[in-house]
Amino acid sequence: MGKKTVRHHLPVKTLRDILTPHVITLAPDACADEAITIMRKRRISCIVVTEQQQPVGIFTERNLVDAAHRAVDFAGTNMRALMSSPVVTAPSSTTIYDAFNLFSLKKIRHLVVVNAQGHISGVITQSDLIAHLGIEYFVEAKKVGKIMNRTVQSIPAGSLVRDALARMHAGKMSCVFIAEKNIPFGILTERDMTRLIYEKHDLNKTVVEEVMSSPIRTVASDAPLHEAIQAMKQHRIRRLGVTAGDGMLTGVITQSDIVRGMEGRYTESLREIVREKEEQLQAALSSFREKSAYLDSIMRSSTDSAIIATDIKMTVKYCNPAAEQMLEIRANDMIGERIQNIAQKGIDHNCLVLAFDAVKRNEEYQFSIQHSANARSRSLECRVSGIRTPEHVLAGYVLILRDVTERRQLEEQLTMAATIDKLTGAFNRHTFEDLLDRERSRAQRHKSALSLIMADIDHFKKINDTHGHQTGDKVLQSVADIIRQSIRRSDMLGRWGGEEFMILAPETTAVNATALAEKLRRNAEDCEFPLFNRVTISMGVTALQHDDSVETLIARVDAALYDAKHNGRNRVEAR
Repeated sequence: MGKKTVRHHLPVKTLRDILTPHVITLAPDACADEAITIMRKRRISCIVVTEQQQPVGIFTERNLVDAAHRAVDFAGTNMRALMSSPVVTAPSSTTIYDAFNLFSLKKIRHLVVVNAQGHISGVITQSDLIAHLGIEYFVEAKKVGKIMNRTVQSIPAGSLVRDALARMHAGKMSCVFIAEKNIPFGILTERDMTRLIYEKHDLNKTVVEEVMSSPIRTVASDAPLHEAIQAMKQHRIRRLGVTAGDGMLTGVITQSDIVRGMEGRYTESLREIVREKEEQLQAALSSFREKSAYLDSIMRSSTDSAIIATDIKMTVKYCNPAAEQMLEIRANDMIGERIQNIAQKGIDHNCLVLAFDAVKRNEEYQFSIQHSANARSRSLECRVSGIRTPEHVLAGYVLILRDVTERRQLEEQLTMAATIDKLTGAFNRHTFEDLLDRERSRAQRHKSALSLIMADIDHFKKINDTHGHQTGDKVLQSVADIIRQSIRRSDMLGRWGGEEFMILAPETTAVNATALAEKLRRNAEDCEFPLFNRVTISMGVTALQHDDSVETLIARVDAALYDAKHNGRNRVEAR
């Protein structure tokens, strides 16, 4: 009769849990110019092409770069001619780990999620996947230099954008660095190319210095991988330049490199080793003789796992050195003691009672505890199983503990990075969209008021160009603080992207939201900023209508903000 395992942890996430449900789609005969306009205004990296709700292709920034290199007339070309087809799809029940392998195997950056009828349900990007994967995929002994791409496309100052485009196309790279003597000082990305094509720049005449992003974000080749991931999340970018100690460019690391480099093989190998050791332990203890040299070797080799073995009366008969170190209790103080007495020194007694009851039912039991000793706190994962004779009679218990403190801390950091914009402290776009969808559904269900405000810092690019990105960052932080101090506790602030913010105001009519926006505008205008006289913001306001979707609500407030910009900036417009 096989063992039944009782697990006490969160279930593995599926694509249904993390997908972006509101997908922008176009028909195959739609004009490519329309796709470029949507990608630029929405700041999205792809458009899914559908027929009768079924995905038939996908148009990405990579497709745009390839088409621009061929000098395609976007105004006269439809999506069918430029899209990638067939499109890679997966059902919403797919686990994020299976999706991870699919990204790596298919070498894709977008995965279209479909329902049972094959209709599109959403899209998963590499950013979504990396934000939600278990931290064990990123904290194994991995350095940036191990998985970075050493093939770097760079061009000198004075080059034309057309040259950069050709390099990106030839190398199938998502970016080109602008460098002097291999010291990078600027970057052009696929997203930049989308902007330039949308703005109708002449790529044959525009010099890269005029449109590049500078300074670039870099990471050292010997830095841990999770630091690169954190930097990407913090700055909302998909790639980092990799430099040596002398500042020389040695490579580039992108989200694609992260997905390809982290197959999870090492993690699975460790799990297999642990399973094998536990099987050896069970066999060696089955007759419950005094520990042999063989058993002692197995247990002592488990340096990362604390092992405590008891007899049927729950008296401790053996513990390995890792148990002494992890629990900070000497072996002499554990051997011969009942496990319940040790529980008083750090192992939760109630969890042990539940665990022993489960083992008596021929089950295993897992739980987590927070163990504190000598002013130090550890997060421990615990597993209790039974020692049985060849006749399957219960003869004792084995408690195995693993210190997962570092993993939990990094998980918390990644969770925070996946929710909050680190620079401003506002919700990031992904989280804000979830909040907007939740509040929209609630307001429509209860027929209550809900308003959305979109704010944009006027002439922000000039601030960055004139005073530098550090000053620009301080302006973003100051504006976020002004908004935060002026709204109610029930209102929600999100950074929508770049210099744009969103304020979600529940139980608020359009009239009151407009008044709030005007208050925010005045507060920003009255604030004193160093280096220049003032900073102003333009604001769009809209209220929820009974048939609104998230997309129509965002589109309307975006249009209101456009009105404010078009009518002179530093003003509030409502739609």
